[in-house]
Amino acid sequence: MFSIIRSTALVSILSTALSKQTIWGCGLLGTVPGISQNGATTPDTQKLIDGLKKSSTTGKVTYWNWALVPQQGQNLSKDFEFVPEQWGMAAVNPGLVIPSGSSNYPIGEGVTSPSTMSSLFLGSNEPDITGSCLGNLMGKCNASCTNDEVLGHRCPVALLYGPPADVLPNGHCDCWSQSEATSSGFWSFDGCSKLQPLPSLFSNPKCVDAVMSAWRQQAATVVQKGFKYLSTPLVAANMEWLSSFVDAACANCNSISCGCPSHLSWHFYGNDCRPKELGGYDNFQKKLNQTKQL
Repeated sequence: MFSIIRSTALVSILSTALSKQTIWGCGLLGTVPGISQNGATTPDTQKLIDGLKKSSTTGKVTYWNWALVPQQGQNLSKDFEFVPEQWGMAAVNPGLVIPSGSSNYPIGEGVTSPSTMSSLFLGSNEPDITGSCLGNLMGKCNASCTNDEVLGHRCPVALLYGPPADVLPNGHCDCWSQSEATSSGFWSFDGCSKLQPLPSLFSNPKCVDAVMSAWRQQAATVVQKGFKYLSTPLVAANMEWLSSFVDAACANCNSISCGCPSHLSWHFYGNDCRPKELGGYDNFQKKLNQTKQL
């Protein structure tokens, strides 16, 4: 599966190893113009949808948003297949997972989506890197404040929208009150001692046990909700991390019911519309080769 994702800063491609059963084709992310809340489409938007549908064996357009359901303003029609994702590494709350194959499912108070819930459930977002805090401290804040920093009233609060500001000398900030992180590797994890244990997860067996316990719990929920496919976490850069994850998740297990993922997922970044000059295409090919080996 190649789901092409466009943002103002970069083009990210989510690559999932092809399955004989399903090819999800080219998908969309963000606000799609020309679709009303009830799923009605304008002629131009329907022309785009009809074209994209041809890339998929499901007969629908794939849509993904890092979340479990479409968010406010993300209007979809009956021609869309929504692919849910548990953003963090903690086990998903079963009560928030819409069963696979559902349509006209609730996404907010009194609001439903006419799209169809996919047969694919995506793993967490970029646990292989720490990332940064979004907003006015982007690129400066690379970790959360410690309890002592919070209690000492020394923790600067990141704002999604606000003037530039400074972080603590160690790069710490409050990224939870009014902002959010780019990667799940930014956060701590229950059962792991390090402040940011996920990027170096496989150097700590005790932490691996804690993470895999949550992963297997999530896999059981995914199966119970009728999903046929489960992807690995979506790694940003470290394919060795992905390989180690598969080794751990598939030890003594060969199905999603016990946590062995059916698909590999990773991101591709091409900067400044110069994928050749800056090596984006070469990096993409390298990841494809590593995926094939895995």
